[in-house]
Amino acid sequence: MGYPSTRPITCLYTIYARPKKNRISKPIQLSYYVQSQANDIARIRTNGPCKQSPAFIQADNHTNTNSLLAYLNDILLFLLPLSSNLPPVSPTLSPETLAQHYRDNHRGFRAGVVFTLLSAIIYPFYEIGVSRIFSPIPNSDPVIMMTQAAAGVVCGLSFINCGIFFAVITFRLDRDAAVTQALSDLAWLYFTLLVPMLVFQDLLVGMLVRGDRRERPVVPTWSGWANWVLPIGWFGAWGSHCVHNGPFAWDGAITFWLTVVFYLVQITLNTVYLWVAAGECDL
Repeated sequence: MGYPSTRPITCLYTIYARPKKNRISKPIQLSYYVQSQANDIARIRTNGPCKQSPAFIQADNHTNTNSLLAYLNDILLFLLPLSSNLPPVSPTLSPETLAQHYRDNHRGFRAGVVFTLLSAIIYPFYEIGVSRIFSPIPNSDPVIMMTQAAAGVVCGLSFINCGIFFAVITFRLDRDAAVTQALSDLAWLYFTLLVPMLVFQDLLVGMLVRGDRRERPVVPTWSGWANWVLPIGWFGAWGSHCVHNGPFAWDGAITFWLTVVFYLVQITLNTVYLWVAAGECDL
């Protein structure tokens, strides 16, 4: 009885053990990668959002552009009142009065549809840029960042639908007044009831801001509380489908005007501080 062949052992040695020329073993490559990542994290914890690795700096160059889109989005929102879209028409108007209102202001409304669609295109890129600003933070939750970016995309698509609904109102000015009233109700209720998704998105942004525990956070920590507290002022919009007049109607003091004030304060704070954060990473 002969000894078993040693050829299989020799082959295993040739494949796994024998060194090859000009090749670094995988354990050594992995150690280099781990050490590089550790150095990046140490620099971020020490220096804050600046002086990051080249990959992070390249990403934040795009983020700064996305922050610029936020300013364009705000400009488009401020142009909406010029198009006779804001403030909203009263839900108590009779069908004939409402139809005549749209006929008298159809040019402004059609321009407002364009503003709404442009804002809807820009908004998702701004929110994606927000997530990229927070991506280098140590121990940041990628699920929250992805959900926040996805919420921004959903909001953008919702604004597109809102613009389409407004476009349908003034597309045929000679239709029956009752049909025009039904389309107007659909458009304004859709516009008003978008608030829950915006609130959800701001809660996620606040979580990202509060999750930065470094001595020098990328965004001031108190702005996280602002993203949680200011949306409370939008509570009136949640019941706009239940009333036709008064402060809780879609054109009322609480549902519309209070929401506008709190929203402008919140979006201005976020835009300014996120623009500064993205600019610092370019240094």
